[in-house]
Amino acid sequence: MATGHHYGPGPWVSQGRPDWTPVYYHRADTLGIGFDRTANGSNAVEQYFSPLRERLANRDSIAENLLLFFHHVRWTDRMRSGRTVWEEMVAHYNAGVDSVKSMEARVEWRAGIGGRRTLRRGRLVPHDPGEGSDVVARCGAAVFRAVFSRADSVTVRTARASVVVLSGTSMSG
Repeated sequence: MATGHHYGPGPWVSQGRPDWTPVYYHRADTLGIGFDRTANGSNAVEQYFSPLRERLANRDSIAENLLLFFHHVRWTDRMRSGRTVWEEMVAHYNAGVDSVKSMEARVEWRAGIGGRRTLRRGRLVPHDPGEGSDVVARCGAAVFRAVFSRADSVTVRTARASVVVLSGTSMSG
């Protein structure tokens, strides 16, 4: 996470205690991303009992949500979805932004934005727009942070790896 808050990945942050920075954990370079904790890397998988140890150490048997924690993989490697690692990451960021935007729309609706009426003491009365405005504002901030995190992570990765975004990927929204 970026320093001073926990809202975004901060892939550019390398200052501070070395083993507490995003750069330390993502190990992104021109070839790929991920922290190699197998016997070829830090060998952290050795601390797990068998058969979990073997499953985590094997690129083909590890759960995809743990892949980058235990393996350094090439940007162009294919995931189970058929997309490259890079395309999968962009899709993941896009899904995150879409999810937060959907949440914001639901919160705005519940907060009465758009002339909604509320049942109070058995009567329909105009909804107080002040109710829930703090939640709406926080959702707006969450959307901003999601879009910012996506843009910065993709930009930093592209700059570090000196590559152009692979065809077939886009950052919508």
